[in-house]
Amino acid sequence: MKTDDIRYAPLYRIPEVAAYTRGNLSTLRTWVLGRALTGVRGKTRYYPPVINVAHRERPDGLSFINLIEAHVLVALRRTHRIPLPKIRGAVLWLRKELDSEHPLAELQIETDGFNLFVRHLNQIISASEKGQV
Repeated sequence: MKTDDIRYAPLYRIPEVAAYTRGNLSTLRTWVLGRALTGVRGKTRYYPPVINVAHRERPDGLSFINLIEAHVLVALRRTHRIPLPKIRGAVLWLRKELDSEHPLAELQIETDGFNLFVRHLNQIISASEKGQV
């Protein structure tokens, strides 16, 4: 976390961010906190958070950066209808390869309605396809 940057301070609660982004409260809570689901055969799968809470000591306290991430996620899901597993994979790849803890807020994400792209080193890279140029 960038402790000296107010944009990373926990200023909002999950219900506020859901209202500001016009997103579903339950969905946003899952994006922020993760979720364990038990299937019909009794096997439990854990879905990790898509949004890294900027302030780990307050997992229910979201920052302005987290608000931006939620807004981008709502747009990608609702407007562009990108499947969440595709977004999750792209976010994980961007965090690792481009060293961005909050790629949905810190990078300029583009989409063709199916994949997520970023411009890096004068190339358009498919984050959904783990770096394919």
